Formats: sequence, structure tokens, C-alpha cells
Amino acid sequence: MELDKLDWSIIGILEKNGRTPNNEIAKLIGVSEGTVRNRINKLTENDFLRIRGQTNPNERQDESFVYMGIKIAVNRDSMKVAQAIAKLNNVKAVSVVTGRYDLLVEVFVEPYNIIKFLSTELSTIDSITAVESFIALHSENKYV
Repeated sequence: MELDKLDWSIIGILEKNGRTPNNEIAKLIGVSEGTVRNRINKLTENDFLRIRGQTNPNERQDESFVYMGIKIAVNRDSMKVAQAIAKLNNVKAVSVVTGRYDLLVEVFVEPYNIIKFLSTELSTIDSITAVESFIALHSENKYV
């Protein structure tokens, strides 16, 4: 999907405030409200843009934000493993990364359920050879 300057202008506004009305976006960038609506529809239908409510994990007392560095067996397809992990409950994101780990997983889970997640959900994924968990004590500019 090719994006032009207009698409990026709309995205930039929505990144600051996803609730900005289409007519306000249209005024800011000098196009019609219908053009903004059509562009947003195109971006969301092509899975380039997702607009959703997110919460500040620092303000959530019921769940903890946990990063997990995961190593997988050398002969396994990291994309397939990432897709399988992404389908698990409480997983917010999975990234294939360079460096010490093969995958970086973001999990938002009740503090007392981290072990349950590791032992009953994550353990169902074949080819994981090591997991290191990092509980976020405080996050800046992070919403989930």
C-alpha cells in the first residue's frame, strides 16, 4: 500500500489524538470531511491503521506490563512462532528482533498470573528454548 502526504497528515493527527473528528482533521489539512473518512477507511481496511482506546499501564492496578525476551530453536521459523504466540491470551504484541533474543513479547497480565501464563500458555508453543521476563515497574509514553 502506497501512502501519500495526505495519508501521513491524517495519521499524524490521529497519532496525537485518535478521537479527533473527521471534520476537524479536514479543516486542519484543507480537504473535505468525505476525503478524510475515505482515507481513514482505506488505511484501516488495508490493516495499516488501527484506532483504539489504550490505557496507561502505570495507572492500572489490576495488571502488570511484562516484556519477555524469547529464544527459539535455530531451525524454526521465527515468523510462525511469533504468530502462534501473538494468538495467546494477554499478549499485546510480538516482535521478531535482532540481538540476544529472537522475539520480544509484550504481555499485560494480572501479577499473580504471570507464572500461569508461562507454564500453561507459553509452554504450549514448540521450539521455545528460553524465556526471560522483565516486569515493567514504570513506563513513560506507553499505552496498552
